[in-house]
Amino acid sequence: MSRTSTIDTGYEEEPPAAPGDVLVSIRTNLQSGISSPVEYTVSLRDASNVMVVSLEFEADGDMLLCADAIVKSLSGFTALDAGGGAISWTDLGEGIFKGKVTLLYGYGTGGSLTSAAYVDIAKFVFKAKELGEAAIRLTDVRISGLIGNEVVWLGSRIEQAEATTFIVESQYDLNRDGVVDQLDLNIAMLYCQYSEADGDWWDTQYRLRDINGNGITAKMCDFSGDGIINMVDLIELFINYTSK
Repeated sequence: MSRTSTIDTGYEEEPPAAPGDVLVSIRTNLQSGISSPVEYTVSLRDASNVMVVSLEFEADGDMLLCADAIVKSLSGFTALDAGGGAISWTDLGEGIFKGKVTLLYGYGTGGSLTSAAYVDIAKFVFKAKELGEAAIRLTDVRISGLIGNEVVWLGSRIEQAEATTFIVESQYDLNRDGVVDQLDLNIAMLYCQYSEADGDWWDTQYRLRDINGNGITAKMCDFSGDGIINMVDLIELFINYTSK
């Protein structure tokens, strides 16, 4: 794989390519509340000595407030863009915005990431503008890392390019019947003690579905964002009842 380098690796020449693919995916909740942060999570799989990840993506500016979006770096990565969490945007017209983010692993300490399993490296966090469908699409990824003592371009492939969420009145309306009530609490209770370590945390084909037949994932019940469904999430849902 030959590219023109846009990543500052400390080398004057473009690093050589290396065999093998690091897989990159983006995903999100099936639904998000209009008054809650809308989050898209970027992950790596089959990573080997990854140091720098540069991402380009397109966002639906009609549904998402792109100007105020931020990056939350995860798993030892740091966003190198201005402000330590800002996204560089270009308005492509017709409501589409192109974003760029560069992430460095182990900023200030060196090192590199190696993992065959999925590792979440960043979250793109937006404010919602409208009710309806909002999508993010990865358009390009560039990854550099170490082979021995040499900095190289690592082979990479976008495994899941697009993530779509439905922005609804309330994220607590899990079954999308228009009210937040005991039925939603029952769903959250069924997922109680599930965590992001469980294989079906993001699974859209699991046993629970809303009134439109869409899957309700465990992740959708993690209102506190701490990676586990527990009493904190159940209480938060109950506080936000619209029908008691």
